[in-house]
Amino acid sequence: MLDVVWYNVLNHYRRSKTLTSLFKNSKQMDASQESPNLPSEQADTREVSPERLLAHFLGITAVSLILTDAVFLLLGKFTNTHFLLNVIYGLFLLGGGILLRTGRIRLASHIFTAVLWLSITVFLIIYGSQNTPGPGPGAYVIPILIAALLLRGRSTLVYAALSIGTSILLGLARGMRHIPLQTVQTEQFPLLTNTFPALFIVLACLGIIYFAMRFTLATLHLNEIKLNQIRQTLVQSTIDLSITNDKLRREISERQQTEIALEQQRAFLRQIIDTMPQYVFVKDSESRFVIINSALADLLHSTPEEIEGQSGLEYKPNNPEIKEFETGDQAVLASGEELFWPELPFTRLDGTKKWLQVMKRPLFDKANDITHILGIASDITLIKQTTEALREKEENFRTLVEASFEGIIICVDDIIQETNHSFATMFGYTAVSDIIGKPSTMFLAPETAASQQKLLQKDKKGTIEGIGIRQDASTFPVELVSHAISFQGKSAQICGYRDISTRKQAEEAEQHAQKLESLTIMAGGLAHDFNNLLVAMMSQISIARAKISSDHASQENLEKAIRATETTSLLTRQLLAYTGQGHFEVKLIQLNQLISENIQLFKDALPPNITFQTNL
Repeated sequence: MLDVVWYNVLNHYRRSKTLTSLFKNSKQMDASQESPNLPSEQADTREVSPERLLAHFLGITAVSLILTDAVFLLLGKFTNTHFLLNVIYGLFLLGGGILLRTGRIRLASHIFTAVLWLSITVFLIIYGSQNTPGPGPGAYVIPILIAALLLRGRSTLVYAALSIGTSILLGLARGMRHIPLQTVQTEQFPLLTNTFPALFIVLACLGIIYFAMRFTLATLHLNEIKLNQIRQTLVQSTIDLSITNDKLRREISERQQTEIALEQQRAFLRQIIDTMPQYVFVKDSESRFVIINSALADLLHSTPEEIEGQSGLEYKPNNPEIKEFETGDQAVLASGEELFWPELPFTRLDGTKKWLQVMKRPLFDKANDITHILGIASDITLIKQTTEALREKEENFRTLVEASFEGIIICVDDIIQETNHSFATMFGYTAVSDIIGKPSTMFLAPETAASQQKLLQKDKKGTIEGIGIRQDASTFPVELVSHAISFQGKSAQICGYRDISTRKQAEEAEQHAQKLESLTIMAGGLAHDFNNLLVAMMSQISIARAKISSDHASQENLEKAIRATETTSLLTRQLLAYTGQGHFEVKLIQLNQLISENIQLFKDALPPNITFQTNL
């Protein structure tokens, strides 16, 4: 019977003005391409709300209960049992309203569906479905429909399975005459007024069907509106796609032109880096070569095309020098800072050893993330060899300077920068470090330092002699040789100091010898002249002695004069022998006798107030 009611209600609503107006509104929307945000859409959205549908179901159930009570009261058939049913359903409806108001819609939907399914099942068990104007097994469609509208698909399947299973069991029980439990006399009361539950269930199901149909139609209308919106969106999307397609064509064309320009720039960049003598490369964040120049490819005995796209270890695995390069890449990626190697060894495939100076710098994108690593390496092999040669020469020069007996200093603005141990020893210092940083003038007498400055200002080099001052303030003669040089990019002087004390002593000895030689020559001449005078004196004394008698008082004086001249002649011969013009005669003499013979000469030479005494 409910199947027939369902069919009639559906046909009625298909023919109703409401359905017609809904279809008209949808067509008008298709024609006018109205905005999707219409009041009708908002109304339909409210109409298809599960909360509103559940409220309608609860409301129609309450109305059905009231109508059933009114009918049975008018017929005078309202009993205490009916009152108990009213109380039970009233509590059920009140609980559903509370759950709905508190927002527990899903729980209220489950309870409503379960109670309706249970009411139908109890009615069929008590009154059966034959010879009864009440609901039959087809009434199970109503809870299934409610489950489909309010609950999930899984709940719908559960109610469908329960309904089918219950219908089968009810059919078996009816065949075995176990149901109905109570027989209804249909001839006493017309139609649905035979039982209170039958009328109530039928009225409730009709109301539920009505609101379910309204819900379904509203849903269809809303879906149609959404479909129209989708059509509008599709048309607009088509237009947008066309516009976007044109933009894409232009962008593709621009991108192709950009790629051509980039390729030209890349070729131009490669020409530039290929002309550079340095080794230039660019790596990505995974240490793979993106660009390298021909110089680096030649260093690796390869071509740029073979190396680009590979990492160093992929190209040369198990190479410790390449591993060190890769470690540097990871350090740059981790720190985001530039890495500089002043010198790094690299061995080529032919065994040639190179020295490289390497700089690696991170490259950032707009988001300040590291994308690539730029590397530039310079071949400093020749510089390294030259530096080693200069270092060796410097060591040899320093060894030579240290081995020199002369003191050597290098001064910048008269401040000593370098010196050797001989200079320190010469001036009484024990360590070279005690001299570094001191002014050079403190080691020279003021007049010597002034002479040195005048010499440098005039000739830039030269030699002077002066006075050196030791640490203990003692002085010594020094010979100073000075040259103007360049030291560490600055004007400087290199000075050599020589202690000429020994030479000065030798010169003084030579001068003394020369003086003695001059005196000797002069003494020799005087001796000859004095000897000639002595000869004349002796001759005259001898003549005077011969002219007087032997007993004359002057004989004694003349004898003394002769002995004095002989003694003087002896001294003259000795002086000539000392000057090399004679020879010494070595003989024994009696000193007392010599003194006695010549003492009168001393007495005569002394003043009268001096008494001369002898003790022989």
